[in-house]
Amino acid sequence: MRDLEVIAPMFLGLGFFATIAFIVNAVLVYRQRTKMIEKGISRLEISQVRSQADTSLKYGLILIALGLAIYLAQIFETYNILIGGEIALALVPIFVGVALIISAIIERKREKRVSQQIDQMKMESAS
Repeated sequence: MRDLEVIAPMFLGLGFFATIAFIVNAVLVYRQRTKMIEKGISRLEISQVRSQADTSLKYGLILIALGLAIYLAQIFETYNILIGGEIALALVPIFVGVALIISAIIERKREKRVSQQIDQMKMESAS
């Protein structure tokens, strides 16, 4: 019963942050698609921007961040740097958040490059 008292708040907290992350992601995707549609980019071109590489990059960074967070938590616990197991609960969201920020920066740079290529193709076809 004691384990349930510890685990239940952890899952509630993780679920809360996951819900917020999902909502923020949905809003950002909606804004991005509306901007692309306003620029005249077709639905096919939108789907080409979101490639399998973007998704793989995001999940790869998240898995690396999770591994680093758990590893650091184990180091802290082994050397008694911070007392208590709460450090793992703090490190996991921090590292995942950093991984998502890095992924977003990389995707934004890639999207700018793709939009420049699309604009260039449109100018060449108009000529």
